[in-house]
Amino acid sequence: MTTARLCTAALGSVVLAASLAGCTLIDVLAAGEKEQVFASYAEASATHEPAFAPPEFVPEDAANLRIRTVTDGPGTILSYESDTPPAGDGCAAGKIDGSPALDVGWWPETMPGDGTVCGSWTVFVKGEFTYAFDGG
Repeated sequence: MTTARLCTAALGSVVLAASLAGCTLIDVLAAGEKEQVFASYAEASATHEPAFAPPEFVPEDAANLRIRTVTDGPGTILSYESDTPPAGDGCAAGKIDGSPALDVGWWPETMPGDGTVCGSWTVFVKGEFTYAFDGG
């Protein structure tokens, strides 16, 4: 009986700690990856974390930017909404080769065969969103 009470008290303490430190718990569960969502290009550009600054090919009218990056190695993916196609120095039409290092629910299940290559980034449009992954 004492063991049961002790286990219940310990479990309650863990639940209480998790509820008080919700963001920290999420960071622990997704160790090695971070994600941020920005309403606009301007908001994303104002970030103080270089890993979340939008790459050059992301247009200024981009909205609903979602950026996920690996914190302990190469690999970044992003998505955004925009009527402006990706462009910039070093961007050219090309075949999509490879796949992103990250696996998340908001990434499309299939990718087209053609897209845009912007340096180390592979970019494609699917539906209303533009998706991109950095091969590192």
